[in-house]
Amino acid sequence: KTCFPLIMSKGATEAAVAEAVVIVNGFPIAAPVIGIDRVPLIDATTAGILANVNNFKIKQRTSLLEAATQGWIEMSNSYDVFDAANGVHLFTVLEQSSACERCCCAPNHSLFLEFKGVAGMGDMSRAKRRDLALAPTIMWAEREGCCSKWCLGCCVCGNRCANEMYVHAGKMPTDAVPDLKPGKTAWEGRGLIGYLAQPVPWGGGFTPTVNIMERADPHNTSVRPISKVEGPCIFGGCSELCCDSVWKISEMLPQQYASSIKTGDMARITKQRPRSFMAAVAEALSDSDTYTMEFVEGKRLAPQQKVSKRRSDPPVAPSLRGHPAPHALV
Repeated sequence: KTCFPLIMSKGATEAAVAEAVVIVNGFPIAAPVIGIDRVPLIDATTAGILANVNNFKIKQRTSLLEAATQGWIEMSNSYDVFDAANGVHLFTVLEQSSACERCCCAPNHSLFLEFKGVAGMGDMSRAKRRDLALAPTIMWAEREGCCSKWCLGCCVCGNRCANEMYVHAGKMPTDAVPDLKPGKTAWEGRGLIGYLAQPVPWGGGFTPTVNIMERADPHNTSVRPISKVEGPCIFGGCSELCCDSVWKISEMLPQQYASSIKTGDMARITKQRPRSFMAAVAEALSDSDTYTMEFVEGKRLAPQQKVSKRRSDPPVAPSLRGHPAPHALV
């Protein structure tokens, strides 16, 4: 009864059919397995961080040029991720995108996100991009924009209208694919660990919704659902200066792909209102925002599962399976 996007690559059915599955539009979708990374690909250091941190603070950097031009010159976004409990700087996320697409098509432009591991380097939140480029890339994500996906941004009545993001472990394969474009690696990436998409049809209606799925099998790129992110019906505008906006992350079964859940039994993302006058000015004049992500205490999540609720190198040791941790940081 529901329209389901491409959740399994060609020829990726045998392993999934061996388990109890739900068939949606001809695609077998296996039930979620919470607390275990079925295909552990992130490095041991990152897995250890994600396994032991349950509350994150994400701060978007302020661009002075973007603020001075009131957004007419749209700059690449950068985000710093901290352990909310002690303020330790864990990751920095750098956007890579075309300046023309950013200025003309944002927020529907094509982009890459590179996740840099900065734990142990001190506070790198003021470091320049060229310095951060030297930090190790632990994972990356790609989103195809409206220049090649023309229906993006309209009512989500089909797959060509839906926002999608693919998350991969390790560094971007720019050496192997010099003309790498967002959305083109997708299922072919050997480091694929997660897939995020708006539900089809209608994209959640009046509730902004994103479904989060993880890779299900090391031999193919089939995926299984983990959770659903659902936001408030009314948010943004001047309300952001006065109120926090809460987005609930709920555990999702295959048959709930197009359904509303809103239990928040896994985690929640909070877009925080400014806590000072200067923070309010910065937010009013730029895209700078602050978010927190809190995972429900006692909820066992594997490291990669914590990531996609935010990612092609050698896989990590199987001993990392079962670590409690976040797939929601993308």
